[in-house]
Amino acid sequence: MKIRLLFFSSLFCFISYGQLLNKNNPDYYNWFDTFIGIENTGLYNGVLYTEKYNLIHKKHQFFNSSDFIPGSVSYEGKEYYGLMIKYNIYEDKVLIKLSNKFGVRTLQLISSNVDNFSIGDHKFVNIRSGISTTKESGFYEVLTSNDRFVFYKKHHKIKKELFKEDRLLYDFLDRESYFLFYNDSYYLIRTKSELNRVFPELKKDITTFYNANKTVRKSNSDMFWILLMKKIHSLISNNNNSIKE
Repeated sequence: MKIRLLFFSSLFCFISYGQLLNKNNPDYYNWFDTFIGIENTGLYNGVLYTEKYNLIHKKHQFFNSSDFIPGSVSYEGKEYYGLMIKYNIYEDKVLIKLSNKFGVRTLQLISSNVDNFSIGDHKFVNIRSGISTTKESGFYEVLTSNDRFVFYKKHHKIKKELFKEDRLLYDFLDRESYFLFYNDSYYLIRTKSELNRVFPELKKDITTFYNANKTVRKSNSDMFWILLMKKIHSLISNNNNSIKE
């Protein structure tokens, strides 16, 4: 009898508190996952991860840090918040740290099941079909987006090998490429000329921006592109408004 009462009491609390939380609120998902146990959620649909690279100069294969960073993930259509995440750029894999009664484990999520994920303030989306200019599917960081286009950054890591005292060691070097999704097409953007081909009517404005922001371009390429894309969006919106008037 006591067991039955405890069950119905827990069930009542589960339903009552769940109704108080908005399902669009991250707290709802955190509460739900805590209630049922994280090991009973879809996140455990992955494989255990084992580190396989001995580094030379601590130039690792991960995004920003080799440590786990607070983040979230949309996995098999469900949102998970309050996770500790690492993004293995070299292998294009998302890792999460999970704790249960057996201890702490690092799980490598099945990439095809990941819709998007965030690490800190950085959001990544899974472009499964591959970008036509590279045929490369995988995770792309959203640098900026608006009602006209999305500007992505694809992170790469180049692996270098070195034998030292009969040990194979590794270095991972950073590389990146940028893509613009506009009018249902992807464009690899490396130069001003490539951008001018997408927006020929803004050629003068783009040139002016390049000339005025040379320092930013050299010191912080991400910020340069973000500012330029915001400028282009403003120009497109103003041009369209002028035509309507």
